[in-house]
Amino acid sequence: MKRSLIASGLFLSLLLACGAPTKVSSKVANVPGEEPSFGILPGQGFNSIDGTVKGNCVKLGEMTTQSGNATGNSAEFKLLEVTSESSLREALNVSASVSFGGLVGRGSGRMNYASSVNKNAQSRYLLVHTRVANQLEIAKSFEFSDTAKSLLKLGRQADFLRNCGNEFAYGRKTGGEFFALFEFDFVSSQEEKSFSAAISAAAGAWKGSAAINSELAKFNMNARTQVKMFRVGGTGGLPEVDDIADFGRKFSNIVASVGGSPVTLEILTKNYDGVEPLNLVTNRALTTRQEYVINTLAKNRDAAQEIANSLRAVIASPKRYEVVDSVRISEWETSIAKYLNIQNDAAVNCFEDILSGCKVPEIPFPLVTLPAKSNTACQIVPKHVCVLPGNDGQCLAYKKVQDIVCQ
Repeated sequence: MKRSLIASGLFLSLLLACGAPTKVSSKVANVPGEEPSFGILPGQGFNSIDGTVKGNCVKLGEMTTQSGNATGNSAEFKLLEVTSESSLREALNVSASVSFGGLVGRGSGRMNYASSVNKNAQSRYLLVHTRVANQLEIAKSFEFSDTAKSLLKLGRQADFLRNCGNEFAYGRKTGGEFFALFEFDFVSSQEEKSFSAAISAAAGAWKGSAAINSELAKFNMNARTQVKMFRVGGTGGLPEVDDIADFGRKFSNIVASVGGSPVTLEILTKNYDGVEPLNLVTNRALTTRQEYVINTLAKNRDAAQEIANSLRAVIASPKRYEVVDSVRISEWETSIAKYLNIQNDAAVNCFEDILSGCKVPEIPFPLVTLPAKSNTACQIVPKHVCVLPGNDGQCLAYKKVQDIVCQ
C-alpha cells in the first residue's frame, strides 16, 4: 500500500474519532528527499513516526531503474481544491511527524510553506502542482547488516528500533517540482458555491500542459486572489505570478525551470519485510500506538489551526459579517490556543517516550460558531501599496494589491 506523505458552513463542530489502533500492513513511503532535516541516503534506516534518520542496517544491491534504462523523465500536472489544513499538508507530502518537527528542532521547508498559507474557512483554495521527475531508481536486493542481524537474533527489538528505525531507504527519484496555492476571497456567494463544480470539471480534463490555459481560465472569478509559491529544484528565481490567469501564461516557463538542476525529490522507504535472511523479522507493534497517536494529534491540530485562522479573518474584516461579537471571539481564540498547546505537548511526549508517553488528550474540541457573512454589497478594489519608500517621503516602488470594500 502506497502512502503519500505529500490540505463550509457557518457552524463548525468537529468530532474527531479516537478509535483503537489498526493492524500495521506492509507499505512503501515517499519521503521528500530535498529536506535537510532528513538527509537520508539509500540503505539508511528511518523512523517514519518521529522523522529521524538512523544507521545503515541494510546492505543494498545494485540500484537500477524500473525500465532498466538510465534516461527518461515524466511531467505531472495536478489541480486540487484544498478543503482543509490536513489536505494541504498531505498534498505537499508533509507527514504527521514532520508537521510537528518544529517542536523538536526539525523544521521542514514544506511545512513552513503550508503554515504560511494561514488557511481559513472563509476563503477557498486551489493548488496547482507541477512536477518533472526522472526515472525511479531502486535497489535489486536487501540484506541486514551484521549489527542488525545480531540485534534481531538476540531479540533486542527496542534496540533495533532505536538504531535502525521501522523502515529503510531503498530507492530515490530526482527532478524538480513547483507548487502554487491560490486563495480566493469571494464577493459573490453564488461564485463561491460554483467554485468546487468548476474545479471538478477542470480536473477531469487536466491531462497536460496543452489544456492549461483554457482550464485555468475557468477560475477568473470575481474574487480577491492571493498566491503563494514553493519550488524544489530547478534554476533561477521564482516566477512572478499575479493571478491564476498569469500562471497559465507563464506555465511553459515554470515547467522549464523545474526541469533543470534536479534534486532528490523522493526517497522511497519501506518496512523491513522481505529483507534477507527472511527468518529475522522486526516487531512492528512497537510503533503501532505511536503512529496512531501522532496521526490523531496532527488531525486535531490541523482542524483547530484552521478555526484559529478563520477567527483572525473575521477580526481583520468585521464589516463583511452580520454580527461580530468581539468578546466571544476572544474567548474562542483562548480556548483554541489552549487546545493547540495541549496537542503539541502530547506530540512532544509521544516522541520522547514511545512506550508510555503516547496518549491522545481527553479534551473536547472547542465549539466555535463563525458569524454569517453579511449581505451588504461589496466589491473588489485594486490599490497600490508602497514597498520601497524613499528618504524624501516619496515612494520609489509600489505593489498592486486587491482589497474588498463593503458599503
